Amino acid sequence: MANDLMTAIDQLAPYVAPAMEKHHIDPYQGLLEVGEPYLALDWLLGSATLPEVHIPIDVLTYAINCLDDEDKEEYEPLLKSYK
Repeated sequence: MANDLMTAIDQLAPYVAPAMEKHHIDPYQGLLEVGEPYLALDWLLGSATLPEVHIPIDVLTYAINCLDDEDKEEYEPLLKSYK
């Protein structure tokens, strides 16, 4: 699962990170540094709702599918907005 999480982060970050402000990037990077890729992915997805972020649907779907079911529900509206 950790490999899937890192793949999702690697795919998602180029679309989301440029729109994030420094005070959002620092915690995201900190989570990666301490070995918490699940939390880092969740943090990254939280910024995927920014209006200037445009993510290919396959990248977004892959990232959301890496989450636990209860966390996937949080991002259902985001996924629906891309369809």
